[in-house]
Amino acid sequence: MNKRGDISDVLFENAIYIILAVVFTIGMFLFVWQQSNGAAIFEQYYASEITKAINMAQPGDKVSIDVQKATEIASNNKITDFNQIFSFFNSKNELCIKLSRGRATCMNYYNNVDILNVNMKYGIPGSVLYFEIGEKVRAS
Repeated sequence: MNKRGDISDVLFENAIYIILAVVFTIGMFLFVWQQSNGAAIFEQYYASEITKAINMAQPGDKVSIDVQKATEIASNNKITDFNQIFSFFNSKNELCIKLSRGRATCMNYYNNVDILNVNMKYGIPGSVLYFEIGEKVRAS
């Protein structure tokens, strides 16, 4: 007997197509939404500027950077804990910036130093990120 197509095969193929289309649409919507509020652009901007400052610094330097726009974008994206915005990972020489609920933008710095005493002052007219550059501590 020659079966031309079982109805369950057609429904299964259509269901897979619809699920993939929905997942793709949601992914595109999230990408466009993150781009439209400027979070990804400012994450990249602040990551590159701060890593430039770290790469040019010497142990003992104190760095302060105006991050008012970053705190505004983070609060608009409902990031309530501002300590999550800037994360320094000395073990990997990495800086991560998170201005939206999505993933963070991370960038490595090549200067072999540790970032110490990270502090953020919130206020008017602006928010400022403070940190110190220290010599790299070698793990025993």
